[in-house]
Amino acid sequence: TEDPKQQSDHLNGTCGRVKWGSFPFVFLPISGRKHWSFVIVENAFQPGPTNINHTDSLKGERKRNAPDLLSTPWGHGIFYIKPQQNNSIDCGVYVMHYIARISKEIARLYNAKQAPHCIKNKLTEWTSGFNAGAPDNF
Repeated sequence: TEDPKQQSDHLNGTCGRVKWGSFPFVFLPISGRKHWSFVIVENAFQPGPTNINHTDSLKGERKRNAPDLLSTPWGHGIFYIKPQQNNSIDCGVYVMHYIARISKEIARLYNAKQAPHCIKNKLTEWTSGFNAGAPDNF
């Protein structure tokens, strides 16, 4: 449907069925101005400090793509993926790759009974290396 009220009602109904408090980390893709990035919200619905970590594959886009992130009362961090994308079209691929990678790393720590309260110290490690050494042209 294209009716904004129906869309809003559907989204609220769908989101209302999710028990958000059971998720210590929520991944949110962000799209704006023809660029994709993502944030990881830590402990948004749990006791303790809430942090928001913005992960971006194109330096300088955060100011245009997610300007209000730093105006929240939550702690925050900005992580620029290394290496940065070298064109204007791969941002979505980077988002999918790093959401999958970071999710797997968090799951690995949970399975090893080393559940992190905060992943900020790990994000620099987890957001590096993708597409390193890849040829610029085919």
